[in-house]
Amino acid sequence: MPKKSAPYYWDRGGFYFRKWVPKRYPTVDPRQSVVIFLHTTDELEAAKKAVAVVKDVQANWDALLSGRSNDAISA
Repeated sequence: MPKKSAPYYWDRGGFYFRKWVPKRYPTVDPRQSVVIFLHTTDELEAAKKAVAVVKDVQANWDALLSGRSNDAISA
């Protein structure tokens, strides 16, 4: 079984988080993917920040999908 790639990558002098928008969320998030700068050049710190960001992004999608737009962050 292939190893899952990390949700962060190095580009332009720092680490970025990327998550593809799941197919169940196109009505609340029309983007193909979410890209967020992690404000770090350290890979271990990027890995830690990516864990927190993925939770925030998922919670945001769930809030938008359930109609709790006050709990969601605008894109």
